[in-house]
Amino acid sequence: MVTGHTRLEQAVRVWLPVGFFLVVALFPFYWMAVTSLKSNAELYNRRTMPLLVLHPTLKHYVDLLTETSFLLWTWNTMVVAIVATAISLVLGVMLAYPLEEIRVSMDDYAAEWKWDGIRVQLVHAGGETRLYSRAGDDITGSFPEIAEVFAVHGEDTETYYRH
Repeated sequence: MVTGHTRLEQAVRVWLPVGFFLVVALFPFYWMAVTSLKSNAELYNRRTMPLLVLHPTLKHYVDLLTETSFLLWTWNTMVVAIVATAISLVLGVMLAYPLEEIRVSMDDYAAEWKWDGIRVQLVHAGGETRLYSRAGDDITGSFPEIAEVFAVHGEDTETYYRH
């Protein structure tokens, strides 16, 4: 690759931001692991380094599994996730099947690809022809010749025009 940068500069430009992102993204997981392995006394001691574990213990894990209904909560979460996934799959397949059978006739629609320019909505109402942007702003003043060419006499109409 010809960029004018040495391999070291390229590595620094790529891996320094990636490394920073990984540290920021993974820090919460490191923090959870560190705090889960500390004893209560170490957790609440202001004099110890909060990012290091001096005396690791599994007491919090033992308490979680013996003094709470954690396994039941985990089981309930799994059941809800599996049932919700199954329902969405069944309904998704059921709803997609009728759509597969629909045949759309393009004769019923007036549409074209927008290759360039801006798209406007041309509205003739109350005897007046106006142009509106996609945001709904009146832009007739920017294209008076288009509004004049498409001015219709008679019933109110609405059409799209690409300029």
